[in-house]
Amino acid sequence: MKTMNEVLQEVQEIVADILARELNEVTPTARFFEDLGGESIDVLELSFRCEKIYGIKAEFQKIGTAVRSDENGMLTPESLANLRNQYKFLDLAGFEANPRAERVTELLTVGAIARYVHGALVEKSAACLEVRQSPNPV
Repeated sequence: MKTMNEVLQEVQEIVADILARELNEVTPTARFFEDLGGESIDVLELSFRCEKIYGIKAEFQKIGTAVRSDENGMLTPESLANLRNQYKFLDLAGFEANPRAERVTELLTVGAIARYVHGALVEKSAACLEVRQSPNPV
């Protein structure tokens, strides 16, 4: 099982490759879109690579579609709750103080991507272990 640091390093390399950036620019706090210049096609490529390399379903592009805003452009309480529950790998600490819909893309940082991948690998490993430990049918 890979450690979080190992996954983070690999994710940094993947993101650097996809966005043609220097590895030292791809820090854990770097925002995929705002800081690194990623575009929607790049996030699709990122999802594809995560699926190919790690064998996990990664649909980062769906984060923005999971939210609704009010007439002032602020996320609804239901949308914030949805982000908290469905996307536990996102760091919402600074976002919740000013949850403007146009800021949702800021949540996809390199660190968040690595947390998602690591969490999915842990779940995948646990599921494999559970299958191996289940008694054979007679």
